Amino acid sequence: MDNVAVLRQQYGLNKSANEVAIVIEAYRTLRDRGPYPADQVVRDLSGKFSFVLYDSASQALFTAVVGLFFSYLHFISFVLDFQLKYLI
Repeated sequence: MDNVAVLRQQYGLNKSANEVAIVIEAYRTLRDRGPYPADQVVRDLSGKFSFVLYDSASQALFTAVVGLFFSYLHFISFVLDFQLKYLI
């Protein structure tokens, strides 16, 4: 992500928070402080990235792929499909 410092400030995280902590906090914002559209949460993130976050408590899946090649997206889709079969 290109705007880590801005996102740390936006989500009230300390300076040691990395991209993983930011994505988790973005999901918490979406989940707990709604109504906050999912596309707005992803739009706030800048750069080339992908993530898959699974919330086992609510069985929700929060995922995005931005700025990466289609072949990579296809690979992620395959891995995700393969893994979800074992989660269910």
